[in-house]
Amino acid sequence: VEFNLERKYSRFHAIVGQLDDSIDSTGVFRFEVKRDGVVVYSKDLPLGSSDTIDLDMTDTLRVQLSVTRLSDRVNAHTGWGDPTVQ
Repeated sequence: VEFNLERKYSRFHAIVGQLDDSIDSTGVFRFEVKRDGVVVYSKDLPLGSSDTIDLDMTDTLRVQLSVTRLSDRVNAHTGWGDPTVQ
């Protein structure tokens, strides 16, 4: 998912991880944030793990959020909790 920030915001904040209703407990997902095409955050998270993201977005035109499944399992769900820009 990509958003146009129009260089109007200075921070991006979110909490990422697998949701508690995920059936597969062995799946691992990579969460990434790109700022104008450059990766500024990348973290691999298994079930039961979460991470808080707080990134500088000063002078950012576009931000891209992505999740990549790193295992063959498909019975897992991920989430971007409370994503906000300031």
